[in-house]
This record gives sequence, C-alpha cells and structure tokens, in this order.
Amino acid sequence: MFFYRKNRNRRGVHPYYQIRALMVTGDKRANAINRIVESEGYKLEISGIPDDHLTAIRAVEDCYDMESLQRKESLSATLHIMRGCFYGRKSGKEGELIRGLGKFFQPFADEEIDMAWLFDVLAGQNPQTLIGRASDKATNSRHPRAYHMAVDIVNIYNRGRKAGNRLYPSYIVGSS
Repeated sequence: MFFYRKNRNRRGVHPYYQIRALMVTGDKRANAINRIVESEGYKLEISGIPDDHLTAIRAVEDCYDMESLQRKESLSATLHIMRGCFYGRKSGKEGELIRGLGKFFQPFADEEIDMAWLFDVLAGQNPQTLIGRASDKATNSRHPRAYHMAVDIVNIYNRGRKAGNRLYPSYIVGSS
C-alpha cells in the first residue's frame, strides 16, 4: 500500500505496477479484476506479446466498473467475446475495443443477448475497422469513442434479426 500511495500519481509508474501493488495489499477490486482476466484466458502484463497478454490495464479497469441494473460488471462478457472473436488479430485487444465492448454489454442482461449470434457477427468484423469508425464518429460528437463503438455493435448485431429479437441502441449510456 505504501508503494501504491507514493507512486499512484507519478507519471512514470505503469498501471500494471499499480494494479499489482493493489493486488498484493489484498484490494478486492484489483483481485476481482485479475480473477476475471485470468478466468477468460488472459493475463495482465506490461508487454503485449504473446496474444494472451493484456496491456490496456486502464481500459480493463474501466470495463470492470461499467455496471447497470442488468449487469454487475461488463469485463467478463467483454473478454469472453474478445477471446472468441478477435484473439490473435491485429488490434484485437486494444483499450478502445475493450471499452466499446464493455459499453455494449453494460445495459443488456445476458439473457437479452443471443451470444452465438453475437459471436458470428462480430467474428466477421475487423477490430481496426470498429475502432476507426468509432473514432470518426467521436470526432464531432460529445460522446466518447466507446459509446459510438457500442452503438455500432448494436447495429451490427441487429442486422438480419427479427423485430422482437433486436437490441435497442438507445439503451447505450452516452457518458464515459
């Protein structure tokens, strides 16, 4: 805890070392995040090689904090989809992708989402394209990129689905 308090606001301390220090002190949130990351086949690291190393620690923390009445946290579902759809692909574990997927899962309960359909439609998407479209839309918008990516994912999900089985893009929360 001494290390964390002394170094948390310093520019030179990587978020990896901050979360590791919190885990050593027994911080429940940090340990829960690490438990979820490892249960989905990833590992928090400072280096992005190999493919199961996540370096976007802040995005992982942000995604864990995305909760709603339907979902306690969005990180589990996000990492599960990332692993199934984007594992080993360029930009398949970027922070913006993590935040966007987390924002997508935030307002919807698991039973509202047809996960097999979501896997199929997202596996056909290029992660770089998803990130690029979100960045383009966020340029002249008051909403963050994660919001635009989540709305884009809802629209991709809804293509080809019957009216009763669609998700509502208006449920996506606009703030970060």
